[in-house]
Parts: sequence; structure tokens; C-alpha cells
Amino acid sequence: MFASIFELQEFYRSPLGGIAARQLRARIRDFWPDLSRESVLCIGYPLPYMRSILADAKRCEIFMPAQQGVLRYPDVGGNKVVVGDEGALPFAEETFDRILLVHGLEGTDYRPSLLMEIRRVLASGGRVLAIVPNRQGMWSQVSHTPFGCGYPYFVWQLKKELQDFGLSPSRVESALFFPPMRRKFMLRLAPVLERIGRRFFSAISGVLVVEAVKQVYAIPRPKKMRVPQNILVGHPANTGLARSRNIEI
Repeated sequence: MFASIFELQEFYRSPLGGIAARQLRARIRDFWPDLSRESVLCIGYPLPYMRSILADAKRCEIFMPAQQGVLRYPDVGGNKVVVGDEGALPFAEETFDRILLVHGLEGTDYRPSLLMEIRRVLASGGRVLAIVPNRQGMWSQVSHTPFGCGYPYFVWQLKKELQDFGLSPSRVESALFFPPMRRKFMLRLAPVLERIGRRFFSAISGVLVVEAVKQVYAIPRPKKMRVPQNILVGHPANTGLARSRNIEI
């Protein structure tokens, strides 16, 4: 189950959400310090992490699942957001060099379809960066953050799931070691707790950050695949969903 677009907005506007976003932006930058030659697709709800990506990447697109809802981005200039069914991404094969997956994989009921589509639109040797709730961490146990919504992962589960779709894990990191508490004194301690946690307590982080590389060998198609009939395209309004139409990929 996806967190709604309004729940996501509310969380990231809060002090707790702002600190979480800063920590995760730093982890993304650690993995991908230079995107100037890369085309990037961001899937899920990546808006708190978009500013540097949009500024740096050669090309950047955003895909939001219809069940989650959609927001225009950026507010000024051309809209970068497309909304539709996560089992049928409206992009040609091998279009993107990098794919950022945040607030996406844990919320969908059709993970095999989404991962198959990610592999299809990712270029050979391209990289996907998946940010998901850690089943062993505190953040997946509370309902007032979007990381408590959907399916949390053990690191071995996520690595196996990626491998099953020809995405070979190359690096695993952890983030959000401070408790998901909204009290001011705890928020002030968050940067210190994050540094300590990264060094000594990686197993109990709030989220897992796993990078995987697309392998070029053939993989078997899962027996149960959802094949959606419609794609929804981005709407110029700030909120709401666009009218459904069929698009041939």
C-alpha cells in the first residue's frame, strides 16, 4: 500500500521529514556524486531529493504511481512528472542510465512487474538506487512516517529480489539511525546519532540504500505478471490525476 501524496507532503514539510530528507540526500550524493552525463528516472515520491538531481543530470524524468497520487514538479517551468501504472512505465527500452527508487518498491502490490519494467528501461550497465524501509529498524514500525507504510525489507530480501530481475547489487548502505521522534531535543541530536549509527549500528537503520547494476544476460519472465491496460500522463495542475489514455510503448 502506497502512502498518499498528501501524507508524503505533510511528512516532508515537518521538522522530522526535513532532517530525514537531508540525511538521505547526502547518501544519494555519496552514491552518485556526478550525474552530468547521465539520464535519470526517479520513481515513487522523489521530490524532496530532486533539486540537485534535476540541476545536475543530463536528463531527468519523474514517475509517480497512480495509486499514490501526483504533484507537478517543478512549480515553475516544464513539468517533469508522469503518473501511471507502475507495471507499465511509459518509456522506451534502455532509456535511462540511472534510476532512483524511493517510496515506490515497498508500496506496490506488483513488485515483479515494477522490477521488470525498471530493468527494461534501464540501459545496459545502468544503475538503480533503491531506498526502502529496513524491517529491523524503528522507522518501519511507526505509522507517522511514510517509511512505516508498505512492505519493509531485510537486506538479504532486497538483494535477492533485485538479483532475480538481473539487477546485481553492488553496494549497500544504511541511513536514518535516529529515532523517528518529533520532540525537539531528539531532532537536535539527529546528526550526532546518524554519525554514530553509520559507524556502529548499521543493522538497525531506518532505511536500506542499495545500488544494483543491470546485467545483460536474459532472465525468465515471472509467471504472474500484471499487464496494465492504461497509462496516466502528468497533469499541468498542481494536484490531481490526468485523464486515462492508452499509450503504446
